[in-house]
Amino acid sequence: MSQPIRRRHLLGASAAVLSVAFLPGCSSLPVIPKRPTPDTRAGLGFVGVQGEVRFRLAGSLLLQQVMPVSEVGFVCGYADQAHLTREFRKRLGVTPAKYRELFAPA
Repeated sequence: MSQPIRRRHLLGASAAVLSVAFLPGCSSLPVIPKRPTPDTRAGLGFVGVQGEVRFRLAGSLLLQQVMPVSEVGFVCGYADQAHLTREFRKRLGVTPAKYRELFAPA
């Protein structure tokens, strides 16, 4: 009969070390689970963080007024200008061009 899973917290850390005996008479193998990061605890996974960084970078580039809106979308990783526009409308309620018009320094 295999041994049950044992858990031991390491010095108050959130990660636990698990050791599982897979077969009778076999030594247990340590398994270290993926530690939750502050972003995953807050409900943002990799894709969420990536989208947030992409959006903030696009907003910053739009305010600099150095490149056209379509180029900002391309540089930030949006599929096309329409993708950038949809994201801005969803998050802010305005298009990237209107955002630039309203908030860019004169």
